[in-house]
Amino acid sequence: MRVLRFSVGFILLGASTMPAQAPMANTGGGRPTVSPDGKFIAFSALRNGEWEIYVVRPDGSDRVQLTSTHEKNFVNLGPPTWIGNRVFVWQRIDDSTRAFLVTPVPQTGPAPVPVPSLPRDAVQVRPSPDGRWIVFLHGDRQHPRIAISKLDGSDLRDLTTGTPPAGYPDWSADSKSVVFTVADSTSAWQLAAVNIDGTGFHVITHFDQAEGRPQWANWSHDGARIVMQSGHYNPTKIEESTAHLWVVDPATGRATKLAPHAAASLDETPSWFPDGKRIAFQSNRTGVMEVWIMNADGTGARQVTSVTP
Repeated sequence: MRVLRFSVGFILLGASTMPAQAPMANTGGGRPTVSPDGKFIAFSALRNGEWEIYVVRPDGSDRVQLTSTHEKNFVNLGPPTWIGNRVFVWQRIDDSTRAFLVTPVPQTGPAPVPVPSLPRDAVQVRPSPDGRWIVFLHGDRQHPRIAISKLDGSDLRDLTTGTPPAGYPDWSADSKSVVFTVADSTSAWQLAAVNIDGTGFHVITHFDQAEGRPQWANWSHDGARIVMQSGHYNPTKIEESTAHLWVVDPATGRATKLAPHAAASLDETPSWFPDGKRIAFQSNRTGVMEVWIMNADGTGARQVTSVTP
């Protein structure tokens, strides 16, 4: 019997809530993000009732715990992302959002970037690849706005109005535009993009809603492809939920499903390797949520993490 440990597909935009459930068992890992040099994967995992951030090499070796937040709810501990060779983490504490940066291993390189200054209500926070900006949701929880600001909190600008609702923002590789999920003119959910100066808004996909709601997009480093997840989620019976990864051509909106499966299992939260040949993702294919890697065409899937008893 498959036992679902956690999923992100049905988190409400802005609200970031989870259905009530029994205490969760340990997970191997999820919400992976590949480092800019491709040598590490940062991820979150549950150990003995507490969510923390870890890094591991793509072959599963050298796993290191980076944080000691003692967070009980994973929606209050943002998925890790990278600014250069450091891992960016955000956490909700007492209705306020704070950010911090952690260096996984002793490294030499450019001078450290400052810890970003975030609005109190910011969620779904992502730093830009060039380390100059952050994108996030803020404002009304039912109609949150996507906004960006510089790391010091200056030059804050809204990129969406909250109507229609939008969420799950991420960056283009050149840090000049943002991709996100939005409701189109027919109230169907699609991927859209906008330039950081607010111009050039356009809907990218024409996704068949029978395949679920597209979300959690990640742009490839060469700008030629976007990978995303889409699925069907039953909040009362999560073990019956299913999700797939899709690769999208941002020029045409054409979407291709990766590794189709008929069983109720989840492939989610994709992250490109810098060479564009592989994708890290979370999956419960073996019954517990773990970090996996597959080739960009959906072949060669293999498990990276292993649950700690």
